[in-house]
Amino acid sequence: MEQPIISGNQFIYLAIIICGALLIGWIWFFYVLKKNNESVRDMLVGSSFLQIFTIVLVVGATGILGITGILKGELVSTLLGSIVGYVLGTSRRQDKQP
Repeated sequence: MEQPIISGNQFIYLAIIICGALLIGWIWFFYVLKKNNESVRDMLVGSSFLQIFTIVLVVGATGILGITGILKGELVSTLLGSIVGYVLGTSRRQDKQP
């Protein structure tokens, strides 16, 4: 088994930093919605928010698992390539709709 790139303590610090960044991102998101007088429900239901959120979550988890050595490089590149293909394929379909 390969040696992880980061140790257990470094992983905990990385997880704390990522959680803090996500919290700041959510606070900023709701601040912008309130400032623009937009409804949270309209934003979450009417757009591709769920797709974007899922992609960001999967990319982040894949990155963390790759950095820690849990996933091998080939698997990380396969997952990220699949996500890129999905995003590009989805954007093409949305461009063709009237």
